[in-house]
Amino acid sequence: MRSLSGNQLIQDHIIIELFGLLFVVVFVFAAINIFKTSRRIGSFQDRIFDQIEKEIDRTEQQEISDHNRPRNYNCDQCGAALGDNSEVSPSGDFKCTYCNKWSNIHS
Repeated sequence: MRSLSGNQLIQDHIIIELFGLLFVVVFVFAAINIFKTSRRIGSFQDRIFDQIEKEIDRTEQQEISDHNRPRNYNCDQCGAALGDNSEVSPSGDFKCTYCNKWSNIHS
């Protein structure tokens, strides 16, 4: 067994402390980077969800406007357009104002 002088023990102790400090610093930087990355991912996720919600709202508004848009329905018998003052039953039946025959807007 080799005996170490006091000077050699101090040098070995400093080297061990430096390696220990190096490992601590690496783990601290890793933790900081994980925290920063999670915050960036969170803000990115919030932006994506906001865009998705805006797109859903826009699509819903478009569907509502498409649903309320008047359609150009024609009589099955003569081809005349359904008049603005024509009455349509809940089942879709209407009486043509031109030929006075019944038609259905669903056919």
